[in-house]
Amino acid sequence: MNLRALDLVQARESCARGELALTTHDLDALSLALATGESRDATLWMDDALPLPRSAVIAQRQAGRWGSVLFGSAIVPGENAVERLSAAVDWLFAFEGLETICALSPRERNLESEALRRAGFVHVTEIVRRQRSVSTTDPLPLSEADGLTVRAAVSWEEAESVVRRTQVGSLDCPELGEHSPLERFRERRDEIPSRVRVYECAGAIAGVGMGHADDETWSLDYLGVVPEFRGRGWGKIIVGIELAGAFASERRSARVDLDVRNHYAIAIYDALGFREAGRRDLWVARRGR
Repeated sequence: MNLRALDLVQARESCARGELALTTHDLDALSLALATGESRDATLWMDDALPLPRSAVIAQRQAGRWGSVLFGSAIVPGENAVERLSAAVDWLFAFEGLETICALSPRERNLESEALRRAGFVHVTEIVRRQRSVSTTDPLPLSEADGLTVRAAVSWEEAESVVRRTQVGSLDCPELGEHSPLERFRERRDEIPSRVRVYECAGAIAGVGMGHADDETWSLDYLGVVPEFRGRGWGKIIVGIELAGAFASERRSARVDLDVRNHYAIAIYDALGFREAGRRDLWVARRGR
């Protein structure tokens, strides 16, 4: 075994040369990290002793105690999967203050699941992707939103505060505790306020939405309603307004990733024409466990 670490620019070059066999999810993660400038604290572990094309493990440190993510690529029997995963975990936990590593694995990859267990990961839940075409999207006029108004967050601090309020009692991965979806953008916090939409009713904050455009897809990164405004149907209204962003961006589709246990959110998206487009298992490794 000859483990080697590559930075993500080198990793992309290795993919182009046919030296690496990454899954579509991993390639998306690698491209996003490079495109957003989040590749500074990231590396890819591969075994030079393996035949080409080699599989690999991508490890990325994100800002904050909960913001670390490990992307596992397709694992083939006999490819020292546990050793590569363990090397990535050790590399991540060497960062001071880093407490949690998350890994997403396609459900059918049993060999990868076994490797994750042996490397110290615990299965948490399934993440289901919902997707729909936006070619027939009818953006919901704000005037139909029962007095709901929308504005950009005024600061990083407000965006973070509103997101955390909507996480109270949330059914999306409560095991991750206070892990904020904004953590990955902390290094570019000046850009965040304009990307986070705050929803208000009669001057009170009711919810929040955030999304971004990929090549052909609008990704709904986070949507939430604060506890005191739940049960009024506003979740569906907010999703409808957020879909207007996909329509305006001229993307072909919109997608969202949800905890399979969040039946309320899944029902909302299904009612708006979203359909299941795949599932992955969420695994978590914690320092000292």
